[in-house]
Amino acid sequence: MRQVALHFTLGAVVSGALAALFALLRGERVGSLVLLPVVVGIVCASAAHVVGPWATLAVLTLIAATIWHEYRSA
Repeated sequence: MRQVALHFTLGAVVSGALAALFALLRGERVGSLVLLPVVVGIVCASAAHVVGPWATLAVLTLIAATIWHEYRSA
């Protein structure tokens, strides 16, 4: 259970930081409720429990690549 909580927290914190960083880089001034950290936290916790601890890194890499692509194409 401790592993699930750790990977949920890790996924939520890192994805939230990525979302905040790229919102800042885009120059957004009005904040909004972003559910990305909650969803990514659940995915990371589930993947770490079912597949293995390395899955969190894979999920966060995919999220970072997606946010980067969205930033570059905007």
